[in-house]
Amino acid sequence: ASSVTLTVNVFCDFFGINHFNILNGTSNALDLVEFFNEALVEKKNEIGNPMFNRGDVIIMDNCGFHHQRQGKRLLKELLANRGVDLIFQPPYSPEFNVTECVFGLMRQRLQRNEKFVSQFPELAIVNALDYSVFKRAMPSFFKRCGYKNYVSYNLHLLCEQNKLNYDFDAFFHYYSISRLNVQYSSFI
Repeated sequence: ASSVTLTVNVFCDFFGINHFNILNGTSNALDLVEFFNEALVEKKNEIGNPMFNRGDVIIMDNCGFHHQRQGKRLLKELLANRGVDLIFQPPYSPEFNVTECVFGLMRQRLQRNEKFVSQFPELAIVNALDYSVFKRAMPSFFKRCGYKNYVSYNLHLLCEQNKLNYDFDAFFHYYSISRLNVQYSSFI
């Protein structure tokens, strides 16, 4: 095929990419819930602790299917059972979205390997999301998005807008998820 559409879901924090998956075609609310279920049930961080801890906050952009009624309800229930809160960025505020930086670097890495991408698109994406590269890059991505460290003014604003009260001295992680549809016809 001359064109393949893949969706890449990414879950990241200050230390790098913790979980991602690649779907054929576009994603929907149920795919999103399943993605989080995988991260909650199966994934551990690099020292063996659960990916999500009670009191963590997941920050998502306002992609249409993130607000689909049934999917949003299922996701909030899934996360609430783990003591994890879900908040949304203000509409039209990609400057707060760390995953936009992740996808920008991923696109650059894919464009440098056009032949590999055209022959093995999924493997090329896995290679482009190399953990060691993003582990080094994430602090600068957070700074670029206004998060000078784990806690920042932007995070305070997001929690305030979502009517959440947090003891920011105890807050440790920031999580974000986004998606990317990659058209490979331009690489072939």
